[in-house]
Amino acid sequence: MERVKSVKELGETLIVAMGSALQEECWVIGLSTQMQVLLMKRVALGTVDGVSVHPRDIFRDLVAVNAYGFVLAHNHPSGILTLSESDERFKVQLEICSKLMQYHFLDFIVVTKQSFLSQRALGKMPKVSLTDVFKPYLSSNKFKPPNTRI
Repeated sequence: MERVKSVKELGETLIVAMGSALQEECWVIGLSTQMQVLLMKRVALGTVDGVSVHPRDIFRDLVAVNAYGFVLAHNHPSGILTLSESDERFKVQLEICSKLMQYHFLDFIVVTKQSFLSQRALGKMPKVSLTDVFKPYLSSNKFKPPNTRI
């Protein structure tokens, strides 16, 4: 895949790439401003019912390819598309890290053998602002967040 033209096309590509995996995998897709795929890489391999990944494992590769934004995808060998509590927490953690790193967290996709589910399409991407991230520091008047276009 050279360019992401639709969520459907990306989802179908991810089904082929990881949908039949017997263990959970986490992939990052780094994109340019024109949605050209700069990176499509597995960043973590887990067990049958979980995968452990750290934001640094994702952002290291995004910085290296000078990406504008990214999609994070992982598979559920169980065949269930519903996000677990840890998936939900990680989605928020990634949104916070994305704001700090000034990357666009474009989608969080879950993949099974036969289907995929886009959190962006469902309107379930977290909404975190830099003000939210820096709120604990702002009350002390010792810290001012950077000016940014995000």
